[in-house]
Amino acid sequence: MPKFKRCQLDEKAEFGKIKCMKKIIVDNDKCIGCGLCANLCPEVFEIDESNKSRVKAGADMEKNEKCAKESIQSCPVTAISNEPL
Repeated sequence: MPKFKRCQLDEKAEFGKIKCMKKIIVDNDKCIGCGLCANLCPEVFEIDESNKSRVKAGADMEKNEKCAKESIQSCPVTAISNEPL
């Protein structure tokens, strides 16, 4: 996957497909704690003590961008979103 200096929306891609990300946000009100995100991208996501997903402190988004995007797109309740640069 090519690296980009700025975030660019891919207008030809499906909704939610982006080429870079700054911050991942998990909506705990939506999260059902299924663990799919933590299984797809254990370097970025973990299940907390309340059985909800959260982003690991210090997670390297650039290194794990591919699996983080897959987690965002795969969340069954769309509880994960990202904030582009």
